[in-house]
Amino acid sequence: MSGQVIGTTDSGAPNPTTARSARPAATVVGVAAFGVYVAWNVYWLAQQKIPPSLFKALTGLPCPTTGGTRSALALYHGDFAASLRFNPMLLPISALLAMTIALAIARRGRAPGWLARAWIVLLGVAWLIKLVGPRDAW
Repeated sequence: MSGQVIGTTDSGAPNPTTARSARPAATVVGVAAFGVYVAWNVYWLAQQKIPPSLFKALTGLPCPTTGGTRSALALYHGDFAASLRFNPMLLPISALLAMTIALAIARRGRAPGWLARAWIVLLGVAWLIKLVGPRDAW
């Protein structure tokens, strides 16, 4: 076993047993994180306030979608400049979300491989724009 990478067989191939055993732990972490997110939003909504970004509250940095609600509200009221200032990627993110939902329905939950890459690129660009943009829009 010396020199063997954890999670692989002696031949170096991935060990499917290890991968399977990690799934329940990942599921528990994911469900717990989702529970914290829901509780955070319920707390703020119960006070009749728009919930601030949980990621920003924890790290001090904006997440790629920070300002999305304010951006949508400004767009709804016809204030395009404010909408772009709060989150200039609102429309591309919304379009990709609609496409993701449509593909998930059409393909019965099986997303094409390029979709995850599209999300990574789009959210990466959105985050860079947020980081270099005006801090008051965070």
